[in-house]
Amino acid sequence: MEPSLPPDRQLSSWKEISDYPGISVRTAQSWERDRGLPIQRMPGPIVTASVHELESWKRCGPAAIPETGRVLGSYWHGGHPGETLFADLNRTGKSLLYLGGINNEEGAATLIALDPDQLRGELQASGGPFVGIPQFKETQKVLFPRSAMNEEFEEYNGVSSVELSGNGLIVDVNERFGPSSVSTALQYYPDAGFHLRQIGGNDRFSYHHRLLYQQGVVPLGESDELARLKENYPAPFRRLAGAH
Repeated sequence: MEPSLPPDRQLSSWKEISDYPGISVRTAQSWERDRGLPIQRMPGPIVTASVHELESWKRCGPAAIPETGRVLGSYWHGGHPGETLFADLNRTGKSLLYLGGINNEEGAATLIALDPDQLRGELQASGGPFVGIPQFKETQKVLFPRSAMNEEFEEYNGVSSVELSGNGLIVDVNERFGPSSVSTALQYYPDAGFHLRQIGGNDRFSYHHRLLYQQGVVPLGESDELARLKENYPAPFRRLAGAH
């Protein structure tokens, strides 16, 4: 990572672009495809990106905007928690904001719960990378473990949907990315306290996992792999000291 580069600096190759956030070229290309990484394509094979646009893209999160239209506050997250849901899972009469997406620092899918009444001013995720922005303690947060399939072919997994299910949630976590495997997902069923009740794979996950197991690419059959993931949930926050 090269945080000291000036904002007007232009990065002029996939290598320079990927080196800036400290990821591989393959991950940078998949982020452009799946997560809107701001890349400018020139005639021929030339690609460029500005440091300013990359920094703006990294700072993703919700804002509190009442009917007046004036922004009361915002929450910056060093990743892309793009899936949102308002729900009162605790039956207290107060809804929380649930965000699902990817934690860039950890390279893993994440689920976050925020108290919308605390979004006042500019606040960042606890342990976040943004200088000069007060830190904010999320009500709850969790990382999802990566499947053997994901670790074999990808550099991260990511939440693709968050839905209400009774007094809990259904969280879809993509384990493969790209046009041919966009729906290869695991379904996690956490309760209001993010304790895991159940885990399962969709049909595409089961199909791909079975093929990979038969080919010896992944070491466990699907039922054993799901048991392993359930045992490893929640995944630890390794890079953000004191974040868990």
